[in-house]
Amino acid sequence: WGLVATGAFSIQAGPWSGAIQTRIDAGDPKFGPSTVVSSTGNKESNPLATRIRFANATRDEGQVKAPDTMVLNLKVGKEFELGAPGRRVEVSVEIFNPFNWADFQQYNYRGANQLFNPNYLQGRSRQSASAFQLYTRLTF
Repeated sequence: WGLVATGAFSIQAGPWSGAIQTRIDAGDPKFGPSTVVSSTGNKESNPLATRIRFANATRDEGQVKAPDTMVLNLKVGKEFELGAPGRRVEVSVEIFNPFNWADFQQYNYRGANQLFNPNYLQGRSRQSASAFQLYTRLTF
């Protein structure tokens, strides 16, 4: 029938949540006080005295992988002769992401890996919506 049909399917692995973190009730004395006085007399915060800690024994334990992003694109078209030599018109339909699984492509930037954060494991940036395009090309 002289149809032209093409397609592309891609899978992109979903991102990992990152090391799961928790917040302890009080600073741990083994990491020192929350502020220290430097040798110059300046009072500085102690970065080791943070209340944020890994929730598991290792930083890779408990991480969550988001779903893989799958995208399908299709094109079906036909080319017609217009009578004069070399004159043709191509008409096609292109469908982008027709199944749109609507998976997130990223985790929220603000605390998606923190058990105490309201954004814990919240996604952001959903995959592109489905789209339809009618394409016409005239050659002469």
